[in-house]
Amino acid sequence: PKVRADLGYPPLVTPTSQMVGSQAVQNVLSGQRYKVVGKEIKAYCRGEYGRTPAPIDPEVLKKILGDTPQVKGRFADSLAPEFEKTKKELGDVAKCDEDVLSYIAFPQVAMNFFKERAAEVKTKKEEPPVSKENSSAAPHVYVADVAAPEVSTYTARPIEPFAATYQPPHLVMGGRDCAGTCVVTISQRVAAVRSCDQILVLDGGAVAGLGTHEELLAGCEVYKEICESQLTSEEAGR
Repeated sequence: PKVRADLGYPPLVTPTSQMVGSQAVQNVLSGQRYKVVGKEIKAYCRGEYGRTPAPIDPEVLKKILGDTPQVKGRFADSLAPEFEKTKKELGDVAKCDEDVLSYIAFPQVAMNFFKERAAEVKTKKEEPPVSKENSSAAPHVYVADVAAPEVSTYTARPIEPFAATYQPPHLVMGGRDCAGTCVVTISQRVAAVRSCDQILVLDGGAVAGLGTHEELLAGCEVYKEICESQLTSEEAGR
């Protein structure tokens, strides 16, 4: 409570709740109040998180910032636009706007993901095609049992484990031969599946459409409505 009062009573929600708790621990461990201060607390005191609910204790503010000036006005107004610049720097590495935003927020994590994704694509291209006649082993079907978030807007049905043992000599979906290893992606976000070879659209538990992103845009009203609600017209047409 004392640290929170010193810092102008920031709301105890993420991330300020963790910042207050961390600073209280640092005050105890160092044996001196505000001897060790994290960069997030310094940014908060500078005004990078916006105006504080109450004034910060002047002595604490001086101890934390020293002669560093506070932000005047809205901190975001002092930031140069990054999206278009980053998009140009990433080039073909970024496959969609979500990739650009991911890199801006988490550059190291995003770049590792881009490299792994590129390696998977390269491996797929190098793999020899598998035909029904030449296939020596049945394809494996992997089932992921992931619990859905407990929120009112999210509904889910459990995937029965029978698919884990279902291994036909070859798999055909919508007239397409899918012999070999198949990756099944289950998502409520169009951005996660629009590049898939085949997309199965479900509406109320019933099949509403099956095809590629372009085919479904042209012939499936349910898929088209989902795209319009989640993607810009430019993104939907890709």
